[in-house]
Amino acid sequence: MRHDVVWRWLVALLPCLPASAWPNAAVATCQVERQASLPVTFDGFMPTVEVSINGHPVNIGVDTGAQGTLLTPQIVDSLRLTRDTQRFTTAIGAAGRRLVSNAIPDSFQFAGVDYAGKSFSVIEIGQPQGGASRPGADMAGLIGADLLSRYDLDIDMPHRRLSLYRVRDCTKLAPPWDGAFMTVPLSLAHAGRPMMPVEMNGVVLSALFDTGARGNTLSSVSGSRIGVTAGDGATARLARAARFRVGDELFADSRLGVIDLPAFDADMLIGEDYMQTRRFWLSYATAVLFIQPGLGWVSGR
Repeated sequence: MRHDVVWRWLVALLPCLPASAWPNAAVATCQVERQASLPVTFDGFMPTVEVSINGHPVNIGVDTGAQGTLLTPQIVDSLRLTRDTQRFTTAIGAAGRRLVSNAIPDSFQFAGVDYAGKSFSVIEIGQPQGGASRPGADMAGLIGADLLSRYDLDIDMPHRRLSLYRVRDCTKLAPPWDGAFMTVPLSLAHAGRPMMPVEMNGVVLSALFDTGARGNTLSSVSGSRIGVTAGDGATARLARAARFRVGDELFADSRLGVIDLPAFDADMLIGEDYMQTRRFWLSYATAVLFIQPGLGWVSGR
């Protein structure tokens, strides 16, 4: 019997590298081929795309902060999916540990590929401690790094579109965009979760680029370390940072959520509050995040 662990918060500390250290010109042997272009809708704050499970079209969340793709118990029961009697998942969350059997759809089609026979974790999608994520009840599950990391992702939030590219033999590349953009180095050491350096009040922090997070959220431990602590709030713990930098963008007096998760090893999450007006190329192949903030932005510090 095989046991897997679904744990969104296992991440690693990044060193800070200058964006100029990452060339953005494509090499001659680099092959970039678009696999699919999918419309994005939102279930609350969560970006979702359509997949097909056993021939049934359903919406599923796109969660770059999740280690693996999972299905909800509701969709498993509704479609009467076969349970995997040989493989179980230990779900770790605020409520503790729970062992649940996986499910094996006859067909799971995403971005033109059918993952027939793949064993998926079956986990109730809830709200982790601190409110980092709370998807809606209509989603069939979440697509995580196990499937997303097979591609480079062009995440166009303003135009609500996700394009997936197959990238081969590339040590460096540049997105095919008009206009200026910036580059930020990534670390993908832990199950494909994209970790990036940010700066807060002059201190370099590690941040998880997390499409499954509502907004920019700071670890309470890291906040205490740099002197950014939460005030009293009726429904949420909030803090303000005097200076917050992502790549070449500098934000003054930024409002942040604060979370308390013992298992959360990153300093913070970069979530939908930051992402919603920007376009991203998340290159799993070259470990670089390209960011285009929008019209009128000019590269430079």
